[in-house]
Amino acid sequence: MFATSSILRAAYRLVPWLVALALLLPATTWSQDVQLAQQRGPYYVDEPMVIQIQVTGVQSHQQIDCRLQQSQFPAGVTVTGPEVGQSKSTFSQIINGQITSRESVSFKYNYQIASDRAGAVSVGPFVVTIDSQSQTLEGVEIEFEELAEDPHMRLELELPQRTLYVGEQVPLTIRWLFDGDRQDLQYAFSKLQIRSPLFDQLTFVEAPITSRLTLSLVTTQGLLEIDAALDQQQRDGREYTAITGKRLLALSQPGKYERLSASCRTQRVLRWGRGMFGDARPLEVAPALAR
Repeated sequence: MFATSSILRAAYRLVPWLVALALLLPATTWSQDVQLAQQRGPYYVDEPMVIQIQVTGVQSHQQIDCRLQQSQFPAGVTVTGPEVGQSKSTFSQIINGQITSRESVSFKYNYQIASDRAGAVSVGPFVVTIDSQSQTLEGVEIEFEELAEDPHMRLELELPQRTLYVGEQVPLTIRWLFDGDRQDLQYAFSKLQIRSPLFDQLTFVEAPITSRLTLSLVTTQGLLEIDAALDQQQRDGREYTAITGKRLLALSQPGKYERLSASCRTQRVLRWGRGMFGDARPLEVAPALAR
């Protein structure tokens, strides 16, 4: 009986200390999570895909770094990035009548990978370092496929067929032609991007946008919008809706340009459906290419 009473008295004396210790401990622990995600395939030649490294649960005072360990890639493969995005979240709690807050930061590192030929490409590994602790993420293998040209689209690029001179401003005409109804046309045009090495080899003369209709040209500096106009044109006995853009190019250095290529990518709707309010919505789409 005596021993039991002593134990109980000792336990009662410990209770205030246990309560105080519990109040000093944080009610929430922050855990860091590092994951790799990649854009859903299939992946096509000359069409960049995205690998994303996601890091969550980092505290605002911590130093973080993400690096692609691989430095060499096969010919025709380009890797750009990372483009870094971050978001913050704050958690508040009351301890002994005092409000304490903790801030958690999440990071997203986006790498773009493109290939100018079909085949498998290995990218990685990636190393994420938070303060002095590093974590290695295994790389991924990407299979690029050749995309067949869409028979319902055409792309035309026109330049003067003569000798051009440094200092001259040269008119460039780009025409996208589409064989389809208005609904398909509007969707395909909203996704349209046009590429050509010429866009980075020569300089576009600055000009204000004066039309409500524009063509989107992809350059290494980002998207360039140029004025465009719409009409109907025939090619090989077929009727097309044509959207034609024009812009002046400035020649700053001499050189010889041969086989000036251009291509466009968009998405075609394979199957339409109806939304909750009866509006038309694409249910199935597929990439489309014209050169």
